[in-house]
This record gives sequence, structure tokens and C-alpha cells, in this order.
Amino acid sequence: MIKKNLSFMVILFCFSCFLLFPIKVISPNGGRLVFGSRVEIKWNLEGATHSIKIVIRKGNQREIIATGLAPGTTSFWWDVGHHKTGFVRTDSGYKIRVKGQNGGPFDESDAPFEILPGTINIKTPRGGTLIQGETYPITWEKVGNIPDTCFSLYLFRGHTRYAVIESRVCDTKYRWTVSPDYVTGSNFHVEILSQHEIAHGKGNTFSMQSTKPDLTVRRQGRQVKLNRHPSLKLLTYEAIIDNNGYGEAGPSVARLRIYNNANRIEKTLTKNVEKIVAGGQKKISFEYSLHRYAPFKNELTVDYRGAVEEGNEENNSDQFFYRTPRLPDLVVCARTPRQVRILQPSPIIFTVKNIGAVTAPASRLEMNIENRYPKNFDIGPLEPGQSITKQYASTWYRKGTRKFDITIDYRNKIQEYSENNTFYGKIIKISVHSTPNHGSEKCSGYLNNTTEGR
Repeated sequence: MIKKNLSFMVILFCFSCFLLFPIKVISPNGGRLVFGSRVEIKWNLEGATHSIKIVIRKGNQREIIATGLAPGTTSFWWDVGHHKTGFVRTDSGYKIRVKGQNGGPFDESDAPFEILPGTINIKTPRGGTLIQGETYPITWEKVGNIPDTCFSLYLFRGHTRYAVIESRVCDTKYRWTVSPDYVTGSNFHVEILSQHEIAHGKGNTFSMQSTKPDLTVRRQGRQVKLNRHPSLKLLTYEAIIDNNGYGEAGPSVARLRIYNNANRIEKTLTKNVEKIVAGGQKKISFEYSLHRYAPFKNELTVDYRGAVEEGNEENNSDQFFYRTPRLPDLVVCARTPRQVRILQPSPIIFTVKNIGAVTAPASRLEMNIENRYPKNFDIGPLEPGQSITKQYASTWYRKGTRKFDITIDYRNKIQEYSENNTFYGKIIKISVHSTPNHGSEKCSGYLNNTTEGR
């Protein structure tokens, strides 16, 4: 009976301890903490008569942060990540547990929190331009309580790790000689990671230049220009070639390739480029015609033959996608007898067709015989695919040959896809033995061409 009463008294005593020793963790509760920074662990506590212990927990892993805190203590300043025998890794899923020194009631974070890598402040390089082959100091400092003393240094371009500068440096400074094998360009920066990956730093962005020349090309303007004067060259592609390096670029050759929407080469044009001093530039332009309305891609490559040794050979091209303009395109063709009789009227039949994509305005056609007898004809507006046929009866007065030609829009008032299909010419033989209108020449196949959709 005495033993039972004793057991009951022990249970009652422990239950009363629980009632007199309630604990509630206030912070941290969820969120993110930075390794090495100082945060305050807070909890509520009532009626405690025992010392306090703080533990960091992740799953089954438990590490003691502090022990023997005075009864009634309700907060503790903590260097994030540290515990009495070392430090934890940066990770998620951590909780703080506050309990009595010798057991009893406890409480822990309601929500897990994440420990992020601590901060490394990279002081140099501060930005600007770095020259290949030159030596520059990389300096840094740790922010907060970071126990690591050795670091790895990396070179990044954008979000991509480009090279390892040094895999282990047990200091806060390093003299870096920029490799001449690095590409030139912009958007480089240094990143530093501590040996246990508990701290990280990212430096300012800088450019990399070579002592060699560095040719780049950029399109001038936002689109291929449409020439406004009558010309066989309908389109103009203009670009600027820059030498961004620190050496003179010798003569080179630029190449413009024009691809159709099936990614096949439609045209290839080249142009010589004179030498360009360091920091200088040259303007270059190509004029050409495309006889259909369709999507195209221009690819301009400077020094495509590799005559200039550059610091960066990967930035020599520019690509541009565009559609050719919607324009009319007039073609002309004539049917004449191969031979005619003297004093015998013989008809010359000619046809004008618009093979372009839009309506052709009214125009004038000129017919010449030996360049001495011009005849003009009005040609009304022609819709896409529409044609008009006219004829002229000519009488020949002597034997021999005559030069005959016709030109549509001979005043060049209509801008077309192509100006090289508006002329038709031939030699007519005049003989007393020939039969009029025998063996007339046909041109229907020529007129079946179309600018759009070929």
C-alpha cells in the first residue's frame, strides 16, 4: 500500500511540474535564416525552476546549441548554423527545440526553417574591363560568423560557370592573372564558395578584352531597308563592324547569306573590309533583290575566312529574320513572226502581266524599232496575276534585219520586286521570201511565272 501511494505521489509530482513549467517557442518559426548571422531564439516560459537547454533538430539529427541557461530565461542570441561542437550544413527542414536541462516539458518550432549560405562580400574586382594576360587582385571578406577559412574561386559568365580560377585559397585575397585563352566579351563575374559550402559571394560584373583584335557585327537599324529609287537592287542590308579588341584588325571579307523559310541558301554575297584600328568601326552594306514575298533570314559573318586572329571567334555573326515587302512586279513579253514580207503589214502582239503580290498602278509601255520609231501605250492598273494583251501592225519597207524592243514602265514610276524583267527585245529578219505570221514566237511560259509563292 505504501509503494502504491509513493508511485502515485511521484506521478502527481511530475504532472504538477508539467503544469508549472509550460514552454512555447516563438521564433524561429519557418522562414529562412542566413548562416553566420545573429538571430534571437525566443520562447515563453512560466514557473520554471530548472535550467534550460536549446537543441537544433532535423529529422533524427540533434545538436545542442546551448545548455545550462538560467531558470526563467526566455531568449538566446544564436549565430545561425552553429552548435556547441561545430556547425550544421545549409539545408531546409530545421527546427529549434527548447526544453528543461534534465528533461521534462519541451516545445519546438511549429514550422521548419531553412538555413541559407552565409555572405561573402567580394570587394574586387569592382567591374570595368579586364585585359587578358594582366594580373588583378581578388579580395573578399566574410560577413558574420563563418568558420570556414579556405575558399574556391570561380569565373562565371551570366548564370554559367565558365572556369575555375583557383580551387583552394586559404586567405581573403588572391592575385589573378587573366588567361589569354578566355573568350572576350561582357557579363563576367567572380563567385566565391567556402570550403564547406556554408558561405557564398558574387562579385560585380565586368568585361573581358584581349590584346588581339575582336571583330563583332551589329545590324544598323531595325530592318532591311527598301530602296526608294528605281534600281535592280531592291533591298539594302546595313551593318556596323566594330573592333572591340586592343589590336588592329587587318583586311578581311564579310559574307551575307540569305536563307529562305526552308533554311536553304537563297543568295550569298561577299564584300571586302579594310583594316580597322583598335576601338574603330566600319560601315558595310549589301544591295540585292528577292523576287518573291516570303520570310527570309539574313546571316552576316565578318571575317568568315578567318584571316584575322581574334581574341574571340564566337561573336562574328548577326542574324535577322524578316519578310520581303509586298510589291507589284510587271513582266512583258511579245509574239512576233520570225520573218516578214516587205510592204506586208505584220502584227506585233505583246502581253503585260503583274506577277507581284499587290496591284500595279497604271503605267506606260514604250515600243522601239531601231530606236527611231517609238510608240507609247497606256497600261491600266493590273491586279495580282492579271494581264493585258495589245498589238501593233507594222509595215516593213526594205529587206534586212531590224532591232525591236519594248519596255514596260519605261519612266520607272512603279517600284517593283524586280526591274530586270520589264524589257523585251529581239532581232526581226525581213525577207521577200518569207510567209507573213509564220512560226510566231511564244512567251506564255514566261508569263506563267509569279513573284508570290514561287
